Amino acid sequence: MTVWIIFLSCILLWVIINRCFLIPFKPGPVQDESEAPFISILVPLRNERDNVDGLIQALQASTYEHTEWIFLDDGSTDKTLETLQASTAHVHNVKIIQGRPLPDGWVGKVHACHQLSEHARGDYLCFFDADVRPAPKAVEAALFTSRRYEAGLVSGFPHFTYQGWLSSLLVPMQHVLILLHLPLAIANFTKLPAASAAHGAFMFFERKAYDKAGGHAAIKDSLVEDVHFMRLMKKSGARGILTRVSRFVTCRMYTDSRSTWEGFSKNAFPGIGRSYTALGFISVVYFGLFILPAFFAVYGMLNGTLLYTAPLFLTWLIRAVIDWTNYERWWLFVTHPFAAAAFLAVLWRSAWLHLKKRGFQWKGRRYA
Repeated sequence: MTVWIIFLSCILLWVIINRCFLIPFKPGPVQDESEAPFISILVPLRNERDNVDGLIQALQASTYEHTEWIFLDDGSTDKTLETLQASTAHVHNVKIIQGRPLPDGWVGKVHACHQLSEHARGDYLCFFDADVRPAPKAVEAALFTSRRYEAGLVSGFPHFTYQGWLSSLLVPMQHVLILLHLPLAIANFTKLPAASAAHGAFMFFERKAYDKAGGHAAIKDSLVEDVHFMRLMKKSGARGILTRVSRFVTCRMYTDSRSTWEGFSKNAFPGIGRSYTALGFISVVYFGLFILPAFFAVYGMLNGTLLYTAPLFLTWLIRAVIDWTNYERWWLFVTHPFAAAAFLAVLWRSAWLHLKKRGFQWKGRRYA
């Protein structure tokens, strides 16, 4: 028990230190309009009708005006295109394009982003998912951060909103994975490709660095294109940074528990490199650190052995620090044992789909 408590205390200390290397994301001094670079806001959409109006309203509130908006409808069947045309009818700097058929060997979103980049004229490329709601100063902050840190790619994990019990467990776990597993000092202050993470809902590129890395065509078959693009940028010699964007970028990744399950099943196992060794290691560690303490706490309370509750309180404290760092709901730490169990369940399901060669399905498309 003592060793267990010491180990969890060390993890708590690690999280507290690691969070200090998450680069701040904030706007800088207002630039002279004549010197402001041109930024392309690029949004791929596939069956996103319900997200269109909210996204357009958020973009219209942006304080950075030297932009163009380019939207790509990727074969939607839910009137996304018609809704988009109606919502942008009175916006002067908008271009709407219809995506080409998906070629063999490409992932749908990657192909859509590639087409968007072909139409973009900006000095910087800002990719948003349709379910993102950027704050008015989000683009301004992205530009300032990119220039201040001389970064070819700026990304970060948004503040998440969610609907459904499974979403509330799984979606915020993304913040846990970053602060627990990724050494941010190495990720943000070296160009080591192995120490890389990004979130595909928000990717801000310097155009020259994007082109030098090969663009989305260089990762055309990736199901975790955000991470792979961050690695690609570093390999090409550019700097890529992970920032604390959660005050400026909000995202509702999934609309219900079913889409949450399918979405994480698509990304979870590829996200750990399709490694069964990593699967086993993560399963043992997460069970021991985050799930088992709940059972010991119940045993301790029933038997009056309060020492047995210490691991659970340390687990809660670790999660509370992570949630506080990312402006997540304060009470989520209580659900952490259940969140860890849900994460392991979806990770194993993702691995099973890969083992059985059933592929991963997302938005009507199946990927190997």
